[in-house]
Amino acid sequence: MWYLAKMSLRQHSTVWMRHRVACRWMFNSVLLGAFSISALAGADPSWVRGLWIWKSPTVLEKPRGAETLRDFCKSEGINEVYVSVSGRSEASEESQLAPLIALLHRSNIRVEALLSSVGADEAGEYRETLLRYVREYERSSPGDGESVEQKAEKVKKASQKYLDLAYDRLSDGNLARMAIALRSPDYGELLPQMLKKIDDSNRANPHYLGWARHSYNDDLKAVQ
Repeated sequence: MWYLAKMSLRQHSTVWMRHRVACRWMFNSVLLGAFSISALAGADPSWVRGLWIWKSPTVLEKPRGAETLRDFCKSEGINEVYVSVSGRSEASEESQLAPLIALLHRSNIRVEALLSSVGADEAGEYRETLLRYVREYERSSPGDGESVEQKAEKVKKASQKYLDLAYDRLSDGNLARMAIALRSPDYGELLPQMLKKIDDSNRANPHYLGWARHSYNDDLKAVQ
């Protein structure tokens, strides 16, 4: 499970540090499959429905890549997209991203940027450290033999736990809210139930921002 905090420049740096701590104590809950708009029924319209996109140039260079992404967002109820940009963004990336942003904005989909490292998934010390955290906090997987109810209960407890951890002893009224992102391959056809469980479990929490799917790249692989 991943976390995304949205904050303004006025918010205290302590908030950012606590969110970074929460991110380090992440666990890997994964989901995949077709998500129906009906799963959004009863959702707070202010909640985020996010989508992470890694290696955006690779995604966008495909035929009608931007239009396919736009259509996916509309069909899945996505209202916010996080595109990855490299530290040294090249002109070719900019020429792809500018039309994409305009296209998504016309569909009332917000766009934000994530600084991407093209070598972040390469073998080595940092990748092994990340995988160690992931394995230690993994909650569910398609073949773990647990029932749908058991998987959903894990999602509920974990989302509540990490929201509490991120805001522990913080009382500032101007704190950022937090979105909870589930990585894309683990839950398969259980996606609608897991997302709804996150909403239902945290709708009364003033710090809850919504959920995000991690990531669009996995959904593309599934349909190819």
